[in-house]
Amino acid sequence: MIGLTQLLHRIHDETRGDVRIHLSRNLFEKDPMKRALEIFNGFQLENVSTEHNAVLVYLNLRRRKFAIVSGSLIHAKLKQRYWDILGEQFKEDLSSTHYENALTLLLYTLLETYKKHYARVID
Repeated sequence: MIGLTQLLHRIHDETRGDVRIHLSRNLFEKDPMKRALEIFNGFQLENVSTEHNAVLVYLNLRRRKFAIVSGSLIHAKLKQRYWDILGEQFKEDLSSTHYENALTLLLYTLLETYKKHYARVID
């Protein structure tokens, strides 16, 4: 199975997408979405590209809680149902396999989505 770093490079090289992964071990964290939004906004991921298609995957390893935050235009293009299904699948994968495998499966899904909607055009 291909590694996380290699998948992130493939997303960058083969598409116009941008995915970031943030791992936390904070035992006292209550709201992963709140923290994910702070990170997303702190890194100004909404403005990484004019396509507003960045995605942040935030995972608290100790609490096994996560949040997926996406840029406004990719979120609108794919609709809420896509993100709900992606989150449900990730939650299921986290409960049934090691977190690295779950993240790999999630990145594969994002890679295929980016290829479909944001393929890099080679001149």
